[in-house]
Amino acid sequence: MTLDVDIRDIKNHDTVCFDKEEKDDSVGRRLVGLPYSDVTNYLIIGCAGSIGIPEITEENYRQVFARHQFLQKDMVTLEQVKAHIGLKVNGSFEQLTSWRNRIARSKWCDIVYEIDKIK
Repeated sequence: MTLDVDIRDIKNHDTVCFDKEEKDDSVGRRLVGLPYSDVTNYLIIGCAGSIGIPEITEENYRQVFARHQFLQKDMVTLEQVKAHIGLKVNGSFEQLTSWRNRIARSKWCDIVYEIDKIK
C-alpha cells in the first residue's frame, strides 16, 4: 500500500514539518525517504501503522503522544505532537484495547523468541 501523507491542515506546516537545519542524510530521511523533519517523519510512520491513529486532532493528540511514549519513550514531546495537529495518513484507526492487545502480543513474542535463542 502506498503511504499517503497530508500536512496541509497543520498550522504553520512549512516551519513545523521541515527543518532547514537538518541535513539531507539525517536519520529520518535516510530511513523513511520522506522530505520532512525527523519529528514529522517519526509521527508519519507511527500514525501510518504502529500507533493505530491515522490523524492527529485537537481531541486525540494526547492519546497519540501516550501511544508513542508507550512504544518508544521520549522520541517526541507532547508539544511536538500538538504542533502536528492536522497530520493525516492513510493508516487504519485501532481502538485502544485492540491496540494494547496487539502490542502486548508482539512484545510477548519478542520475549519468547529471545528466550528460545538462549542455549
